[in-house]
Amino acid sequence: MLRLTADFCLNVFAPLFLGALIYIYKNELPNLAFFKNFLADALWAYAFFNSLLIIWLRKKNRFWIAAGFITAVCFEVFQFYQLLPGTPDFFDVVVYFISFIFSLLCNKFFKKIFLYDKY
Repeated sequence: MLRLTADFCLNVFAPLFLGALIYIYKNELPNLAFFKNFLADALWAYAFFNSLLIIWLRKKNRFWIAAGFITAVCFEVFQFYQLLPGTPDFFDVVVYFISFIFSLLCNKFFKKIFLYDKY
């Protein structure tokens, strides 16, 4: 159980916390578009996708992987149709996909480090 908690803290809580800090201190960050516009979204997408992986003990479940991708796209589509507040941005979808791919690429490493094979 301690391993799951450590994995959750590192791959879900920490990115969410950093993403929140970026939003809070947005005006004090370097004037780089990626930092101001996309890094928080990337961290939040990484945390979301890792939470799905952790729930399934880092086993790649095709249904949940697809659900994660679809959710990301729907979030921006709902913003486009003003069903959710915010500004729709195609590049946000690209950032979500990059974060999801990065999560999948790191999955094997974290599965080994946190000894998920023992569950």
